[in-house]
Amino acid sequence: MASPGAMAGGSHAPWPRGGESRAFVGGTYWWNYPIVRELFSVPAGRPVFFRNVGEAIDAARRNRGRVVAWAARLEPRHEAECADHDIDLVRIEDGFIRSIGLGAGFSSAASLAVDGRGIYYDPTRPSDLENLLQTAELTDADRAAGGRIRQRIVELRLSKYNLHRGGTASIDAGGRKIILVPGQVADDASVLNSMSPSIDLRSEESINLQLLRHARARNPDAYLVFKPHPDVCSGLRKGHIAPGDARSFADLIIDDVDIVDLITMCDGVETISSLAGFEALLRGKEVTVHGLPFYAGWGLTNDLARSPRRTARRSIEDICYVAFVQYTRHVHPVSRRVCTIHDLLNALDDLRSSRLHRFRGAALLRYARFCEFLSARI
Repeated sequence: MASPGAMAGGSHAPWPRGGESRAFVGGTYWWNYPIVRELFSVPAGRPVFFRNVGEAIDAARRNRGRVVAWAARLEPRHEAECADHDIDLVRIEDGFIRSIGLGAGFSSAASLAVDGRGIYYDPTRPSDLENLLQTAELTDADRAAGGRIRQRIVELRLSKYNLHRGGTASIDAGGRKIILVPGQVADDASVLNSMSPSIDLRSEESINLQLLRHARARNPDAYLVFKPHPDVCSGLRKGHIAPGDARSFADLIIDDVDIVDLITMCDGVETISSLAGFEALLRGKEVTVHGLPFYAGWGLTNDLARSPRRTARRSIEDICYVAFVQYTRHVHPVSRRVCTIHDLLNALDDLRSSRLHRFRGAALLRYARFCEFLSARI
């Protein structure tokens, strides 16, 4: 059987060491089992899933396999144990164009970041993505391919979750500069590891309220639009702020409009580490970041934090090629087979018009909310 990287086509970075060993997977949610199974099945066997990373490590030791761990559930002690026993360790996380529907709403991922060094959202340490952006020698053909990916994403109006929203927006800013401030999940790993010099994670004040306050201070005359994170709006994650508090700094609070529509209408985005900043760069918008997301530090963003490891200068086409071709792996959301990024983009566009898929997604979201309700009462 060919390695998943080879099957996907394109110029992938090498599959992490030990790629032919059987995978023992820890900490991955059940709705992502299909993509993990497709990406990590090898002649030695299909992946074996465990609820936690420790159990996966024990099984890998007994069977001379490799560990595949959901990055946010991987602890330093797990990394140390894998190193002590010479067990290959790979971290996985949702990709940048993920699905039609929320992961917190049990929608399966169709794209995964696969990292043998760190993970893209954690700037406190190197990752394969950062290393590629710092060192990869791209050809003109690679950059052209990155440009085609960018163009296709913009043409199809795709984003990470591609949620259907019933509302439309018409922002009357009276000629003022429009700055979009996307809310983030308070306990998301990308926030907790953001290395932000301005957002105090130890403060009792909401990180989203801090962000709004800083955005207003930096842009006193701008028209600030605050969009709460969809996971927070759905009641599935932390990060809610009272509308009255948000209105102390924001001119408009809006949650029922697609993020792509809002990015299109705004002049710039101010964020801690949200993927909305990357989606804004794809659409030629000015982006200010208070943290160090993967797309910052390469000369494209207004950076309020710095990383001494990031000294290369990259174009948005460079980042598109590295992020979507070399770093992430994709599986067709219908056939469940490894595919290219262009296959994935076309499939997601088709799914958005599928009534059956929308019905299934809505049912899963209701089930997710019910599960959250039950866990809150226990």
